[in-house]
Amino acid sequence: MSLQYRPEIDGLRAIAVVSVILFHLQVAPFTGGYVGVDVFFVISGYLITSIILQGHRQGRFTLLDFYKRRIRRIIPLTVAVYAIVLAICYFLFFEKQYASINHVVKSSLVFVSNFLLLRKKGYFDPGMQENPLLHTWSLSVEEQFYIIFPLTMLLLLRYGGSKWWRWLVLLALASFTANIIVTTWNAQKAYYWPHTRAWQLLAGALLATGIWKDAKTKPTGNLLSLVGLSLLLFTVLFYQDGITYPGLRAILPVAGAVLLIHRAKQGTYVYRLLSAKPVVYTGKISYSLYMWHWPVWVFAVFFSVGPVSPLQKLLLIVFVFLLSALSYRFIEQPFRTKRAASNPYIPWAILGSSATLMVCALLFIDNKDGICRKEYAAYQSQLNAYGDKVWEDISELEQRNIEDYKQLKPYRTGSDTAKPSFILWGDSHARSLAPGLDSLGRATCFSGYVLSAPLSPPLSGIRYQDDKRQLSTFSQSALEFINTHPEINTIILTARWPRYYREPYLAAEKFRDVRDAGILKWLQHDNEQQILFRKGLMTTLNELNKLGREVFITAPLPELKTSVNEMLVIEKLQGMTHNHFIASTDEYNADNNALLKFFSSISRHANILPIGTDLLNDTAFLYNMRTTPVYRDKTHLSAIGSRIATAHLLKYIR
Repeated sequence: MSLQYRPEIDGLRAIAVVSVILFHLQVAPFTGGYVGVDVFFVISGYLITSIILQGHRQGRFTLLDFYKRRIRRIIPLTVAVYAIVLAICYFLFFEKQYASINHVVKSSLVFVSNFLLLRKKGYFDPGMQENPLLHTWSLSVEEQFYIIFPLTMLLLLRYGGSKWWRWLVLLALASFTANIIVTTWNAQKAYYWPHTRAWQLLAGALLATGIWKDAKTKPTGNLLSLVGLSLLLFTVLFYQDGITYPGLRAILPVAGAVLLIHRAKQGTYVYRLLSAKPVVYTGKISYSLYMWHWPVWVFAVFFSVGPVSPLQKLLLIVFVFLLSALSYRFIEQPFRTKRAASNPYIPWAILGSSATLMVCALLFIDNKDGICRKEYAAYQSQLNAYGDKVWEDISELEQRNIEDYKQLKPYRTGSDTAKPSFILWGDSHARSLAPGLDSLGRATCFSGYVLSAPLSPPLSGIRYQDDKRQLSTFSQSALEFINTHPEINTIILTARWPRYYREPYLAAEKFRDVRDAGILKWLQHDNEQQILFRKGLMTTLNELNKLGREVFITAPLPELKTSVNEMLVIEKLQGMTHNHFIASTDEYNADNNALLKFFSSISRHANILPIGTDLLNDTAFLYNMRTTPVYRDKTHLSAIGSRIATAHLLKYIR
């Protein structure tokens, strides 16, 4: 039932997988390399449909044979990668993160990891970038297609009439429409859901039906294949991870893949490129490349203190290619031979290995914080020694406020006898400053309020991605609280500013106009995040300025270069100390350059407090970094760190 081999399709696989790898390794300018997954979907739809149609014409197609072939093609490498990743994570990661990865393994083995990962966070969220099995979502989408589509095809071929392919057209249109609607409503769901991705697989399927005739002339084939390659390269080089995707933008890479599969035939310039031996070989090992590259990258980042250098990235790419070549030769190929295909026990042995891995994942769900359990216990003991009551009390209050932000209640901090003189408003970074304000307030007799909510910066007129907690209502209620307390003249705005300035978290706002709509919007590839951030913050400042309040904005707080988990593991294995994991002043300024310039440009609306550089130049802070847990996690100060930070804060506002 094998098809005629087409080397140019392996060449197209090579472009897709290399694009994904370079995007994941953050190699400029491949900012849209994630569209390589869309190309894989088109190729899969085309090949699977071609196999079904050829087998049906020959009267030899059966669902059982089809699924056996998929088992031999997919599962051996999947089990090998998952087993190795799970074993490494068992020793490296803390309990909660290991349990999360363990759940991904189990969900992927039953083809539903896309739904599990969707419930966690978005694909481009930085927290998800630490998951070595994040990329398995696309495998689950394909596997769901493999389960449902062959049966659908058999039903259409039997009962769909001579124009049965029209039903595929209708299904593709329905999926594409769902993709547009869901992307507008919730881009994360559209990214992961199979029914919003099905149209990409169906685009390849329709191509395999033969309804689109071959080009009659060689120049036409050359032109259309070049157009297809141009569309694909345009999206790889000019799309960014900050844009809304998939939606309408996904048309371009899908159209490019369809044109290349259909028109890059023998004799065309693009065929010569795609069928070159190095390109074809890269396509042949593309499945191994896809499976191995992301875990290798995540573990490399885990052991890196700071950014991975270009030379290190090059070495990683070479390593991934060598590993994938070995994986293809010794794991993939043995299960694709005629001998393996004719052995009736092979599929059952493969499924047995998958079941064994599932049992291991169920048995070893608790790793007790890996190799650093003692070090982590000591770190936690030090944290507890300095007290976390204020942090914990505010956390509990935030959970109660989530139930109804219209009844927002602030946290009173500082002296019980002094009249409140300020409001600290922000996200969890405001919460992390509260213990220091409380301690200093009780010592020097001043008090104020804390208005905080997780992942909610003090930006007004903003809608958030997947805003189940109504965070926009929190901002409105915070402004109303400030308005009803005219006796408080000082407002301090703080948040993990770089997170909201750079990363796709803000979704939409009330400032849209006609120019944002239609084709201009979906072709636009500039990151909209900065625009939304600036407008949201300026709206907040204008509201506060109208009320006549004095406004302060804290510059970004310094963060650890790694998580506490990574820090403790690296310290144990390499003999480092905590102070190796904090940025220098120059690194801090370089990382936050664009944001600090924006803050400087709005200084007439608010006082900008350089608390970040103050801390990094504070000998007490740097000394404590060596000996005490100044951070409770990668981004939040501990109680002792908060006390040092707020001492700098108070010298500006008192």
